[in-house]
Amino acid sequence: MDKHKKPIKPLATGDKTIPPEGAKMIPIYIMGREYMVPETLTIMKATEYAGYQYMRGCGCRGGICGACGTFYRFLGDYKLKTGLACQTVVQPDMVIAQCRSFRQTGRATILKSLSLQA
Repeated sequence: MDKHKKPIKPLATGDKTIPPEGAKMIPIYIMGREYMVPETLTIMKATEYAGYQYMRGCGCRGGICGACGTFYRFLGDYKLKTGLACQTVVQPDMVIAQCRSFRQTGRATILKSLSLQA
């Protein structure tokens, strides 16, 4: 490598979400636990940012297939809303629950927690 050229700094490693500089952190609730995530993320990216990994039900990540159907509501509001996790941007005090995706075996696994520290 030429000594005069600066090494290129990678922007991301793998599929790690890197929030924009200066992004405001907001509280959301996933599987009953509170997480602080950047306000610019979609539900899918915010869930991954919180330390969960999609095992099934993530589909195309572009809003075409509909595999990431999600129910959500807001604290203090009982009304359920629906959206695609790959398209719906998180909002403060959003309470998120993923729709289950069933395989032919009947197993229903969507999210796998990578870190559940109390």
